[in-house]
Amino acid sequence: FGLPKRVVDPVNRYVFLSGPTYDDGIDVIFDYIMKELKGKSPRVAFVYPDNEYGKGGLSAARERAKFYGFKMVGEEVLNFGALDATSQVLSLKRAKPEYVIIHGAIGTAVVLLKDLKKYGFSVPVFSTYVAAREEVISLAGSAAKNYFGINYFGTWEDDTPGMRKLRE
Repeated sequence: FGLPKRVVDPVNRYVFLSGPTYDDGIDVIFDYIMKELKGKSPRVAFVYPDNEYGKGGLSAARERAKFYGFKMVGEEVLNFGALDATSQVLSLKRAKPEYVIIHGAIGTAVVLLKDLKKYGFSVPVFSTYVAAREEVISLAGSAAKNYFGINYFGTWEDDTPGMRKLRE
């Protein structure tokens, strides 16, 4: 499980991570938008829970946007356990982002995706690895059409050389 970068930077010889930090994952999303999607001055919005996990992600997103020379156009709180994202979606529509990044969990990603579809707002939604799961796609159904998740962990069902070898 990842941790915020501040836990391992500076190096703490007694802290071991099984993967990259949350900050690293957010950096990957921003790098993809800028380098692969050729973002010049992209309109990015960030959705996060109002807790330490979310605030750490928000801080990392702000830093990465600053690194690329722009400010995000929206920052919306969507807490764990939320059953509705209407107000967040309406705020996002007003901000007119080209991309939305959700730093949340499976449930919040599903709620956001379904409400984005319900209100006719179709933009690519990128997720950090906590919500980058098959369950999001199966629960959100067609609302997951523009959903992209980054994940550095394989699942048992993945059809990749490493997982085939592990199953053997």
